[in-house]
Amino acid sequence: MGKNIVYLPAFFKNGKIIPCGSPSLLEQNGSVRKLDRSNNTQTVFLWRKYSYSIYLAEWASYMIGAKFQGANNSGLSGSKTFYTINALPYGMQEIPVHDNKKYRYLIYRFDGMKMTFPAEIEFYGIVNGKETKLSGCKIGNKGRYGFTSSALWDGNRGTYYYNDDTQPQSFVGLDLGKGKECALTRIRFCPRSDTNDILPGEYYELFYWNGKWVSLGKQEGIDMKPLVFKKVPKHALLWLHAGSGNEERICTYENGKQIWW
Repeated sequence: MGKNIVYLPAFFKNGKIIPCGSPSLLEQNGSVRKLDRSNNTQTVFLWRKYSYSIYLAEWASYMIGAKFQGANNSGLSGSKTFYTINALPYGMQEIPVHDNKKYRYLIYRFDGMKMTFPAEIEFYGIVNGKETKLSGCKIGNKGRYGFTSSALWDGNRGTYYYNDDTQPQSFVGLDLGKGKECALTRIRFCPRSDTNDILPGEYYELFYWNGKWVSLGKQEGIDMKPLVFKKVPKHALLWLHAGSGNEERICTYENGKQIWW
Protein backbone atom coordinates (compact mmCIF):
# COMPACT_ATOMS: atom_id res chain seq x y z
CA MET A 1 0.00 0.00 0.00
CA GLY A 2 1.20 3.49 -0.81
CA LYS A 3 2.45 5.60 2.10
CA ASN A 4 1.47 9.16 2.98
CA ILE A 5 -1.99 8.35 1.64
CA VAL A 6 -5.37 8.54 3.42
CA TYR A 7 -7.48 5.38 3.13
CA LEU A 8 -11.17 4.88 3.91
CA PRO A 9 -12.25 1.28 4.66
CA ALA A 10 -15.49 0.41 2.89
CA PHE A 11 -17.70 -2.37 1.59
CA PHE A 12 -18.80 -2.61 -2.01
CA LYS A 13 -22.36 -3.83 -2.08
CA ASN A 14 -25.03 -3.71 -4.78
CA GLY A 15 -22.91 -1.35 -6.83
CA LYS A 16 -22.41 1.09 -3.94
CA ILE A 17 -19.43 1.96 -1.74
CA ILE A 18 -20.42 1.84 1.95
CA PRO A 19 -17.92 3.32 4.45
CA CYS A 20 -17.25 1.04 7.40
CA GLY A 21 -14.64 2.80 9.50
CA SER A 22 -12.59 5.91 10.11
CA PRO A 23 -10.33 7.36 7.43
CA SER A 24 -6.71 6.52 8.25
CA LEU A 25 -3.39 7.96 7.18
CA LEU A 26 -0.64 5.44 6.40
CA GLU A 27 2.46 7.36 7.52
CA GLN A 28 5.82 7.18 5.79
CA ASN A 29 7.23 5.07 8.65
CA GLY A 30 4.41 2.52 8.26
CA SER A 31 2.37 3.60 11.28
CA VAL A 32 -1.35 4.29 10.95
CA ARG A 33 -3.02 7.46 12.20
CA LYS A 34 -6.81 7.49 12.38
CA LEU A 35 -8.39 10.78 11.36
CA ASP A 36 -11.21 10.74 13.89
CA ARG A 37 -12.74 14.10 14.65
CA SER A 38 -12.17 15.45 18.14
CA ASN A 39 -14.71 17.10 20.41
CA ASN A 40 -12.22 19.95 20.63
CA THR A 41 -12.48 22.58 17.91
CA GLN A 42 -10.26 25.13 16.23
CA THR A 43 -10.43 28.10 13.88
CA VAL A 44 -8.98 27.37 10.43
CA PHE A 45 -7.69 29.76 7.78
CA LEU A 46 -7.99 28.31 4.28
CA TRP A 47 -6.16 29.77 1.29
CA ARG A 48 -6.78 27.07 -1.31
CA LYS A 49 -9.03 24.16 -2.30
CA TYR A 50 -6.22 22.20 -3.97
CA SER A 51 -2.52 21.83 -3.26
CA TYR A 52 -0.01 24.42 -4.49
CA SER A 53 2.13 22.63 -7.08
CA ILE A 54 5.72 23.21 -8.14
CA TYR A 55 4.61 24.31 -11.61
CA LEU A 56 2.66 27.20 -10.06
CA ALA A 57 5.82 28.38 -8.31
CA GLU A 58 7.72 28.08 -11.59
CA TRP A 59 5.14 30.17 -13.45
CA ALA A 60 5.23 32.82 -10.73
CA SER A 61 9.05 32.87 -10.73
CA TYR A 62 9.00 34.22 -14.28
CA MET A 63 7.69 37.51 -12.90
CA ILE A 64 10.64 38.06 -10.54
CA GLY A 65 12.70 41.01 -11.77
CA ALA A 66 9.87 42.63 -13.72
CA LYS A 67 9.04 46.29 -13.05
CA PHE A 68 5.94 48.46 -13.10
CA GLN A 69 6.66 51.87 -14.58
CA GLY A 70 5.11 55.10 -15.80
CA ALA A 71 6.22 57.43 -18.59
CA ASN A 72 5.03 60.43 -20.55
CA ASN A 73 6.62 59.88 -23.95
CA SER A 74 6.06 57.09 -26.45
CA GLY A 75 9.75 56.11 -26.33
CA LEU A 76 9.36 55.51 -22.57
CA SER A 77 12.63 57.32 -21.83
CA GLY A 78 12.95 58.53 -18.25
CA SER A 79 10.39 56.01 -17.04
CA LYS A 80 9.58 56.10 -13.33
CA THR A 81 9.72 52.70 -11.60
CA PHE A 82 6.91 52.27 -9.09
CA TYR A 83 7.71 48.71 -8.03
CA THR A 84 10.11 45.85 -8.81
CA ILE A 85 9.01 42.26 -8.16
CA ASN A 86 11.78 40.86 -5.95
CA ALA A 87 10.06 37.83 -4.42
CA LEU A 88 7.88 34.96 -5.62
CA PRO A 89 4.34 36.35 -6.02
CA TYR A 90 1.35 34.30 -4.88
CA GLY A 91 -2.18 35.04 -6.01
CA MET A 92 -3.34 38.60 -6.46
CA GLN A 93 -0.86 41.15 -5.09
CA GLU A 94 -1.54 44.81 -4.34
CA ILE A 95 1.10 47.53 -4.28
CA PRO A 96 0.32 51.09 -3.09
CA VAL A 97 1.82 53.90 -5.18
CA HIS A 98 2.87 57.18 -3.58
CA ASP A 99 3.60 59.46 -6.53
CA ASN A 100 1.55 62.55 -7.32
CA LYS A 101 2.90 62.92 -10.84
CA LYS A 102 0.56 62.04 -13.71
CA TYR A 103 1.57 59.52 -16.36
CA ARG A 104 0.18 58.64 -19.78
CA TYR A 105 1.96 55.31 -20.34
CA LEU A 106 1.71 52.59 -17.69
CA ILE A 107 3.81 49.51 -18.32
CA TYR A 108 4.99 46.14 -17.05
CA ARG A 109 8.64 45.87 -18.11
CA PHE A 110 10.52 42.58 -18.37
CA ASP A 111 13.98 43.45 -19.74
CA GLY A 112 16.28 40.45 -20.07
CA MET A 113 13.52 37.94 -19.26
CA LYS A 114 13.01 35.23 -21.89
CA MET A 115 9.49 34.50 -20.62
CA THR A 116 6.92 35.92 -18.26
CA PHE A 117 3.37 34.76 -17.45
CA PRO A 118 1.25 37.40 -15.70
CA ALA A 119 -2.46 36.60 -15.59
CA GLU A 120 -3.81 40.01 -14.57
CA ILE A 121 -2.48 43.57 -14.26
CA GLU A 122 -4.57 46.43 -12.91
CA PHE A 123 -3.60 50.09 -12.59
CA TYR A 124 -5.71 52.37 -10.37
CA GLY A 125 -5.82 56.17 -10.20
CA ILE A 126 -8.06 59.09 -9.33
CA VAL A 127 -10.44 60.11 -12.12
CA ASN A 128 -13.00 62.87 -11.46
CA GLY A 129 -12.30 62.62 -7.73
CA LYS A 130 -12.87 58.84 -7.56
CA GLU A 131 -10.44 55.94 -7.58
CA THR A 132 -10.91 54.06 -10.85
CA LYS A 133 -9.37 51.05 -12.56
CA LEU A 134 -7.64 52.64 -15.54
CA SER A 135 -8.02 51.57 -19.15
CA GLY A 136 -6.47 52.56 -22.45
CA CYS A 137 -4.95 51.33 -25.69
CA LYS A 138 -2.76 48.23 -25.39
CA ILE A 139 0.90 48.86 -26.16
CA GLY A 140 4.10 46.83 -26.26
CA ASN A 141 4.83 43.15 -26.82
CA LYS A 142 1.65 41.52 -28.11
CA GLY A 143 2.43 38.00 -26.88
CA ARG A 144 2.59 34.62 -28.58
CA TYR A 145 0.65 31.41 -29.28
CA GLY A 146 -2.67 33.19 -28.72
CA PHE A 147 -1.66 34.23 -25.17
CA THR A 148 -1.89 37.92 -25.98
CA SER A 149 -1.85 41.05 -23.86
CA SER A 150 -5.66 41.10 -23.93
CA ALA A 151 -5.54 38.43 -21.20
CA LEU A 152 -3.96 40.94 -18.81
CA TRP A 153 -7.01 43.17 -18.78
CA ASP A 154 -9.91 40.68 -19.09
CA GLY A 155 -10.58 40.18 -15.34
CA ASN A 156 -10.13 36.41 -15.72
CA ARG A 157 -7.31 34.81 -13.71
CA GLY A 158 -7.69 31.63 -15.71
CA THR A 159 -6.16 33.34 -18.77
CA TYR A 160 -2.62 34.66 -19.00
CA TYR A 161 -0.11 36.53 -21.14
CA TYR A 162 3.02 34.91 -22.63
CA ASN A 163 5.53 37.39 -24.03
CA ASP A 164 7.00 36.85 -27.49
CA ASP A 165 10.79 37.10 -27.17
CA THR A 166 11.13 37.45 -30.96
CA GLN A 167 9.50 40.89 -30.75
CA PRO A 168 11.72 43.91 -29.91
CA GLN A 169 9.55 45.24 -27.08
CA SER A 170 10.33 44.04 -23.57
CA PHE A 171 7.24 45.63 -22.06
CA VAL A 172 3.47 45.53 -22.22
CA GLY A 173 1.03 48.12 -20.94
CA LEU A 174 -1.53 50.83 -21.52
CA ASP A 175 -1.59 54.20 -23.25
CA LEU A 176 -4.20 56.21 -21.35
CA GLY A 177 -4.37 58.77 -24.15
CA LYS A 178 -3.40 62.41 -24.57
CA GLY A 179 -5.05 64.58 -21.94
CA LYS A 180 -5.94 61.50 -19.82
CA GLU A 181 -2.70 61.27 -17.86
CA CYS A 182 -3.26 60.04 -14.33
CA ALA A 183 -1.46 59.70 -11.00
CA LEU A 184 -1.53 56.12 -9.71
CA THR A 185 -2.86 55.08 -6.33
CA ARG A 186 -2.13 51.33 -6.51
CA ILE A 187 -1.17 48.45 -8.76
CA ARG A 188 -2.59 44.93 -8.61
CA PHE A 189 -1.13 41.92 -10.39
CA CYS A 190 -1.48 38.15 -10.41
CA PRO A 191 0.85 35.49 -11.87
CA ARG A 192 -0.45 32.70 -14.06
CA SER A 193 -2.86 30.73 -11.90
CA ASP A 194 -4.72 27.43 -11.62
CA THR A 195 -7.58 29.44 -9.96
CA ASN A 196 -7.61 27.06 -6.98
CA ASP A 197 -6.85 29.81 -4.50
CA ILE A 198 -9.66 31.78 -2.87
CA LEU A 199 -11.36 33.88 -5.54
CA PRO A 200 -13.55 36.93 -4.90
CA GLY A 201 -17.24 36.30 -5.49
CA GLU A 202 -16.85 32.51 -5.47
CA TYR A 203 -18.77 30.51 -2.85
CA TYR A 204 -17.03 27.80 -0.84
CA GLU A 205 -18.41 25.14 1.49
CA LEU A 206 -16.27 23.35 4.08
CA PHE A 207 -17.01 19.75 5.08
CA TYR A 208 -15.53 17.37 7.65
CA TRP A 209 -15.81 13.58 7.68
CA ASN A 210 -17.94 11.95 10.38
CA GLY A 211 -19.17 8.76 8.71
CA LYS A 212 -20.25 11.07 5.89
CA TRP A 213 -19.40 14.57 4.78
CA VAL A 214 -20.86 17.10 7.23
CA SER A 215 -21.11 20.76 6.22
CA LEU A 216 -19.56 23.50 8.33
CA GLY A 217 -21.21 26.22 6.28
CA LYS A 218 -20.62 28.34 3.20
CA GLN A 219 -18.63 31.53 2.70
CA GLU A 220 -18.03 33.95 -0.13
CA GLY A 221 -14.41 34.44 -1.13
CA ILE A 222 -12.77 37.82 -0.52
CA ASP A 223 -9.77 38.84 -2.59
CA MET A 224 -6.36 38.35 -0.96
CA LYS A 225 -7.90 36.97 2.24
CA PRO A 226 -8.33 33.40 3.51
CA LEU A 227 -11.64 31.81 4.36
CA VAL A 228 -12.04 31.68 8.13
CA PHE A 229 -14.12 28.86 9.63
CA LYS A 230 -14.61 28.62 13.38
CA LYS A 231 -15.47 25.59 15.54
CA VAL A 232 -13.90 23.10 13.15
CA PRO A 233 -13.30 19.70 14.83
CA LYS A 234 -9.63 19.02 15.42
CA HIS A 235 -7.96 15.99 13.77
CA ALA A 236 -10.81 15.76 11.23
CA LEU A 237 -10.47 15.09 7.53
CA LEU A 238 -11.57 18.22 5.64
CA TRP A 239 -12.82 18.99 2.14
CA LEU A 240 -13.29 22.50 0.72
CA HIS A 241 -15.81 22.54 -2.11
CA ALA A 242 -16.27 25.43 -4.55
CA GLY A 243 -19.21 26.31 -6.74
CA SER A 244 -17.06 26.11 -9.87
CA GLY A 245 -13.86 24.37 -10.94
CA ASN A 246 -12.98 20.68 -10.87
CA GLU A 247 -9.81 20.39 -8.79
CA GLU A 248 -10.44 19.77 -5.08
CA ARG A 249 -8.50 17.70 -2.57
CA ILE A 250 -8.93 16.42 0.98
CA CYS A 251 -6.75 17.93 3.68
CA THR A 252 -6.16 18.17 7.40
CA TYR A 253 -5.39 21.35 9.34
CA GLU A 254 -2.28 21.02 11.46
CA ASN A 255 -0.17 23.68 13.20
CA GLY A 256 -1.98 26.45 11.35
CA LYS A 257 -1.52 24.94 7.88
CA GLN A 258 -3.52 22.94 5.35
CA ILE A 259 -1.89 19.55 4.81
CA TRP A 260 -2.97 17.91 1.56
CA TRP A 261 -3.62 14.18 1.04
